[in-house]
Formats: sequence, structure tokens, C-alpha cells
Amino acid sequence: MGSLGVIIYIMALSIPRIDHEEKPESKIRQAISSIPLAKIDDFIKGSKERALRRIRLFTMKLDNLISHSLHKSKEEDKDKQDKQDKPGL
Repeated sequence: MGSLGVIIYIMALSIPRIDHEEKPESKIRQAISSIPLAKIDDFIKGSKERALRRIRLFTMKLDNLISHSLHKSKEEDKDKQDKQDKPGL
């Protein structure tokens, strides 16, 4: 029992003399810290902006197509109505 106490005592004395060496970062942490997050963020913002502009452009083209179709349909209905009102000229 005494020898165990001596071993623990010697270990307790040697602990303060041991310098705490920083552990090298793990490979995963190194890989994560080397990712250029600012560049990725800028790329995502630019991509989002381009996508929203394209969606807006598509929506405007679709609106023009629908408006043209409705206008054309309205004109055809008006022509049919005029032909019915004025028979055989």
C-alpha cells in the first residue's frame, strides 16, 4: 500500500512540471477551417440573385404571353360579335 502512495505522490509532483502541449488540430477541423466561407457566401448570394432575376424575367414573359392571348381572344370575340350584328354586307 505504501508503494502505491509513493507512486501517486511522485506522479502528483511531476504533473505541474509537464508542459501542456497543444494538441494538433484534427484533420477534419483543419479541413473545415480551410474552407473559404466568404467566397462560398458570395457565390451563393450571386447565384440567388441571378436565379431571382431569371424567375422575374420568366414571370414577366409569361404575363406578356397571357396578356397577348387574352387580348387576341377578346379581339376575336369582338370580330365575331360584329359579324353577327351586321349580316351580309
